[in-house]
Amino acid sequence: MASLKGLAVKATRAGVRIIEGVEVTGFEFGHGTRSVGAVLTDKGRIPCDCVVCGVGPWVRDFWDRLELPKTVSIKGRDGKVHNDIPMWHFWQL
Repeated sequence: MASLKGLAVKATRAGVRIIEGVEVTGFEFGHGTRSVGAVLTDKGRIPCDCVVCGVGPWVRDFWDRLELPKTVSIKGRDGKVHNDIPMWHFWQL
């Protein structure tokens, strides 16, 4: 918890605005682009110039909300490209 508080202090000193107790429900994309122009929340719309998603285990949900690709192409050590590799795997230990 101390490391998260320290990170929050550094972020706010750098001009980041942290809003707690707000649930993100979606994103609004700007003027025919794939750039996020606003974050949609349960408390209303928040216009923005950029978004940093530090959501931990919820990254897959935000990836979907941002309509990003579900698969990726990866080049192996042998130089062969492997296509349609799932972007996310859930590992339950």
